[in-house]
Amino acid sequence: MDKFLKTLNSLNKLHTVISRRLAEKIRSNAERLAPTRTGRLKRSIRVVEGAGSYMVLMGGREAPYAKFIEYGARPHIIRARRAMALRFEVHGDVVYAKYVRHPGTRAQRILARAVEGSLRELDGMVSRILMRKIL
Repeated sequence: MDKFLKTLNSLNKLHTVISRRLAEKIRSNAERLAPTRTGRLKRSIRVVEGAGSYMVLMGGREAPYAKFIEYGARPHIIRARRAMALRFEVHGDVVYAKYVRHPGTRAQRILARAVEGSLRELDGMVSRILMRKIL
């Protein structure tokens, strides 16, 4: 009877264990999928505890551009705001311009793909957790 009550009590807290494990799996999948030119986006992916559950966040101060990588951006014009001109290099030549036409960016859906991949593994994850709790 003691073992049964102990098992019942541990099953009561099961949702937080599953939520934490799933969030960690999503984080690791997202880190694997993130582009690594500077590594800032990958370093910005973190797991945060919320109200009885866990969340995976990406971006923030470390990588404020994360939303444009996740959701993409439409073509737009970039104008010089704090200087008379923009300065950048094209094929090794320095170029100055008052504005440039950015072609836009395709959505990479890093977090969305990480969630999809992690949910496919959820059954096995829950089964392993249950087997440890029950046995």
